[in-house]
Amino acid sequence: MPRKGVFPEYLKEKQGSKKVAEFALRELIDEKRLQHLQNEFCKVTGVMAVCVDKEGRAITEPYIDKSLIRPDGEDPILGEYRKKAAQALDRVQEGSLEEQVVEELPDGGHVAAVAVSVENQIILYWQVYDLKKLDAISFYQILDLLRDTSADIYRDRMSCFSAEAESRRSRYAEEEMSRNLHTIEA
Repeated sequence: MPRKGVFPEYLKEKQGSKKVAEFALRELIDEKRLQHLQNEFCKVTGVMAVCVDKEGRAITEPYIDKSLIRPDGEDPILGEYRKKAAQALDRVQEGSLEEQVVEELPDGGHVAAVAVSVENQIILYWQVYDLKKLDAISFYQILDLLRDTSADIYRDRMSCFSAEAESRRSRYAEEEMSRNLHTIEA
């Protein structure tokens, strides 16, 4: 029997029964770290984004570029942007036909919903707002970068998680063999 704390049962259970894409993002990356990564991504690319879990709950808060903050303090994401982004997310969540939906708005801005998949399983969604009115090609490139980076981070974290679990299993097996050897010698 494993000693308490050596190899938690929940970890053993997860490792034995789940595929890579079945781990919730929240199990693999700290939400504060994800928020930081999102904010830095948004600073560099000039978009606003929100990470949404598979159940449709926001994981992060939108990053708002200081240059976009309105003098009256009102939310820079206009109602039309929010409405179109929600519709785009609904379309992406409805089925596997669309992994990305982009809407161009009359003012030249864009909104998008992007599904991020690993092993053909959706792990998260992004809602992305282009308030700076980027050209369409640049916006699509940003979405591709966000999707690819998110999937890579998930895979990397999963790889670390699996390596840690394997290390714990090996340590447990070594301790168990040592105990058995001492029992046999006694």
